[in-house]
Amino acid sequence: MAKEEKGGWRNFLRKFVDNRPPAIIKLSDERYGGLLASRKGMTEFTLNLPHDYLREVAPPCLCIISGTRITIAGYGEDDVIQEMTYVGVIKSKKVTSTLDTRIKVERIARVTPALSGLPVLIEDARFAQLLSDRIRKDEPITRLSSKLSVAVIEAIAKSSVKGLCVWSLGAFRSHQRTQLHGNKLTQSTWP
Repeated sequence: MAKEEKGGWRNFLRKFVDNRPPAIIKLSDERYGGLLASRKGMTEFTLNLPHDYLREVAPPCLCIISGTRITIAGYGEDDVIQEMTYVGVIKSKKVTSTLDTRIKVERIARVTPALSGLPVLIEDARFAQLLSDRIRKDEPITRLSSKLSVAVIEAIAKSSVKGLCVWSLGAFRSHQRTQLHGNKLTQSTWP
């Protein structure tokens, strides 16, 4: 048990997000609907955004994706609005035009709770408030700080333990795995 805690998947994710902070991607209703209807759905996609939003994002890094699905109800019924949250890997970032940069997001898995419910699960009130402030920002992508990233990943792991464990192993197994050596990130294949 002690060996698992020392080198387990949670510890790996903690170290990874501490060195490579994730970003929150908020998809508009149109983009989210378009991605759901696309050939690969929410398993893999690319997204073009203005350079300024992606300046601080350094792939490979994790991302938390939030989208809203609206189900139009029939006559006399209320529409149903569902917020969906996913975790994925921003694999690459490339300038595609004078004004835009493209990111490729893959290895996406749905997690619970929704993004708006994450601050409640964070034990430290400072980090909960910081996350609430970042969620309220009206930007399509927001980068998190290192310490806030660890708190967010811990909150997601508490509520989606099995799903996040399976996802974290699969996300890095088929790609080159990032290992931590001191403060440097190096690439090597999965053992």
